[in-house]
Amino acid sequence: MDSYLIVGAGLSGLATAKFLGGSVIERGEIGGFFLRDDYPVNGIRGSSLVRDFMDAKMIRGTAFEANEEGIWVLSEEGSRFLKGIAIGANGFREKTLLELRIFGFRPAGIFPFYAAWELVNRGYQLGERVVIYGFNHYSLSLATKLRTDVTFIRGSGSLVHDEGEALDRGFNLIKGRVKRVEGKGRLEVLKIDELDMKADALILAELSPWNPLNLKHIVGNAAMIIEDPAKIVEAAKIFSESVLSNSFIEVISDIPCFPKKVASDLGRVIVGVGRGASLRVDGKAVVVDEPYPILEIPRREKVKIEVV
Repeated sequence: MDSYLIVGAGLSGLATAKFLGGSVIERGEIGGFFLRDDYPVNGIRGSSLVRDFMDAKMIRGTAFEANEEGIWVLSEEGSRFLKGIAIGANGFREKTLLELRIFGFRPAGIFPFYAAWELVNRGYQLGERVVIYGFNHYSLSLATKLRTDVTFIRGSGSLVHDEGEALDRGFNLIKGRVKRVEGKGRLEVLKIDELDMKADALILAELSPWNPLNLKHIVGNAAMIIEDPAKIVEAAKIFSESVLSNSFIEVISDIPCFPKKVASDLGRVIVGVGRGASLRVDGKAVVVDEPYPILEIPRREKVKIEVV
């Protein structure tokens, strides 16, 4: 029996396994996105950071069902049940065309982010006129690997990179929303608000947290989108220090924050806002000086965090 079973061997899962001494369940490549992420955030490259956690104990297979006692895993040897505390570190998923309210035809040339990331890292080119819907660290890192014309549709924007970075690297950036895709065999035209734009590849990079097994315990991008790899490691540490506490602070917030239940003796959370954001923590005004700030919260039963 392993005390902790972490689903997903990306940076968050590997870091959580190291802090807790647990095992990581993974069917694919160890390291996840950050294994090949060479674009720095505050001088730190995810590809360098992830190597510090590659010595985790691995269980090769696919986790397909979980309950309070453990996880079912499918591997080449068949299925088996592993007892332990299940922790989800599956990362994010891409929002679908339907969620993004993009209508029209369904031609070739439309890629979910992870499919595009895998293809590009294997040496494939996706098109000559590539549009990336969603401006964030993950999509910007992908764009730096493309050897073609790239246009970002800003969408929700990034907390760690400003638009000037994209422009300085020769990328185009449009503020707006993709409403329709058109093309017979291959993507030909995107309607962006009232603008018609020629394109032969569209990458969907608006992201959402992902918890496919509906696990009680989740960490990293499975709980909240975090663009900074160093803060992903910090979130794993905060989670690991809180997971077995018998006394919790419940965090009530309408903005992204992690964890929503933190150990009373720890009293720290990561909040998904950018530099300069004005917050109110249980009535006390706080102005943050960095993206994804780590806030000390009062040791109370419930704490409310809101944007001013």
